[in-house]
Amino acid sequence: MEDKSIIESIQLKIDELEQKPDVLLYKSLVNALGALKGAYNINDKKQANALVTPGNTVPIGEPGGISNKMKVASILKEAGHFLHMREIVERAIKKEPNEDEKVVTKRTQQAVYSLKSDKVIVSYQVGEGNLNIFWGSKAWVDSEGSIKKEHTYNENQLSGRMKESIEI
Repeated sequence: MEDKSIIESIQLKIDELEQKPDVLLYKSLVNALGALKGAYNINDKKQANALVTPGNTVPIGEPGGISNKMKVASILKEAGHFLHMREIVERAIKKEPNEDEKVVTKRTQQAVYSLKSDKVIVSYQVGEGNLNIFWGSKAWVDSEGSIKKEHTYNENQLSGRMKESIEI
């Protein structure tokens, strides 16, 4: 049986089990499907979407789900341009509508900072204040440190507040 047929037959069995679930078999098939897709580098939108088991959400791709860093990376890649933290968080919340928004926000922010420390993404600060920081791929910045035109941030996301100069 060729690889594609194996994947299709596993997916059919998963679809059957959704109707009359055998949770252990279901989970093992979902994990096997994820491993096969990973082994053959099959990347499609289903990988980021979740299959719902009775009482559980098991994302395709990895046992236990895709990491928060992968979610942030996919959000940035889908956007194709620098995003403000609030934009990344809004998109993450939309991808996980059944999760508590505060939990998704915290996980997403931690993933962004972790990706930056791993040097996977870079931040770009507009102006002097910390309110206008945008995040994106290091490939979206030229050798002088400026954002390439095709990857520029949405100017509507700029905060109108400026850094205050306070003297005592």
